[in-house]
Amino acid sequence: MTTLILLAAGTSSRMGAINKLLLPLGDSTVLQQTLAAALASEVDEVWVVTGHESERVEAALHTLGVCVVYNPMYKKGMTSSIQASVSASWINTGAYLICPGDMPYLKPEHINLLISHFNSKNGQPCILAPVFKGKRGHPVLFSKHYRDEILAHDDPDGCKGIIQRHAGQLMLVEVKDDGILHDIDTPEAYTSARNKKDQHGS
Repeated sequence: MTTLILLAAGTSSRMGAINKLLLPLGDSTVLQQTLAAALASEVDEVWVVTGHESERVEAALHTLGVCVVYNPMYKKGMTSSIQASVSASWINTGAYLICPGDMPYLKPEHINLLISHFNSKNGQPCILAPVFKGKRGHPVLFSKHYRDEILAHDDPDGCKGIIQRHAGQLMLVEVKDDGILHDIDTPEAYTSARNKKDQHGS
C-alpha cells in the first residue's frame, strides 16, 4: 500500500494575502489540479493536510473522496504537516509520497513511475525522488522504514535532512517532462500557469 500526502496547510506567504491553493486554474483550482493527478494515479490512499484557512480548503475537497487531517501546528512549518498526516495515515502503508499542494503540472504517470520503482525494491529501505534534466522535484517517496525518523524529525522545513542522512538509499528517477519541478509560489508563477492552461486547456 502507498500513501500520498498532499501539503495544503501553508500560509502562501509569498503570494501576499492570497491563498494560492484556491486560485482558479483551468476549470478548477491550483489544489484541485494537483489533487486530480494524485487521484488518477496508482497510489492507494491520499491524505490532504490542512491548516491555514482550513475551512475554505476543506470545502474545496469535500466531494473528492480524500482523507483530510487538520494540522493545528501548521505555523511551525512544513514538517509539522508531514508528521500530522503520517501519524493519521494507515500505519502499515509501505511508502509515503510527500507532495506540495501547488503543483498543477504533476501527472499521474510521475507518481506511477515512483511507485513502480518502489515496488521493484521488494521491501528494501529506499527514498525515491523524480528528476528532470538533473533537477530534483516532487513528490518524494519514503519507504515505511523512515516513518519513525520522519515523526521525530525536528527541522521545520521538511525532510531534506533525512534524505541527506540516507544518501545511500536515495534513488533518482528520471521523468519525461518538467511537471515535477513547477509549483505556484509567486504571483508570476501563477500568471504563467494560468496562461499555459489557457493555451493548452484544463
